[in-house]
Amino acid sequence: HTRADDPRGRAALPAPSPAACSGATAPVATMSMANRPETFEAVVVPDGVPKVKYEKDQKMDNAGIFVVEREDHTLGNVVRMQLLEDDRVFFAGYRVPHPLEHQLHIQVQTAPSCSPAMAVTASCNRLTDKLTRLEEKFDQEVARKQRENVDY
Repeated sequence: HTRADDPRGRAALPAPSPAACSGATAPVATMSMANRPETFEAVVVPDGVPKVKYEKDQKMDNAGIFVVEREDHTLGNVVRMQLLEDDRVFFAGYRVPHPLEHQLHIQVQTAPSCSPAMAVTASCNRLTDKLTRLEEKFDQEVARKQRENVDY
């Protein structure tokens, strides 16, 4: 009784290849990652798509979401922490909606005296200043170490 004549009507299985029956080993097929997005899609913003888009919150005053294209948790956490240092910011949070979407959503709620856009701009400027100072200190320390250890 073969599968092809199965009374329950199940489909027949294909016959095994002669190589499989002889015990010969077939070449190992490489796995294809056909559904994986290309690497450049994670960093290159497509034509016609803005890098940052602001969506005003319809339910709360002085609140909104900044959608940042092609960024992830690295930027989100740093910007969130910088926003929380501002006394005018009541709430700052971020999320990455899906790991394959390459978007960052930064949600901000501010005091009436400051718009979310002003708070984000000020925070990004302060963050740029901090990173510039960090780079300068790093370069100074590298130069100092090189002067001290001329003979490695």
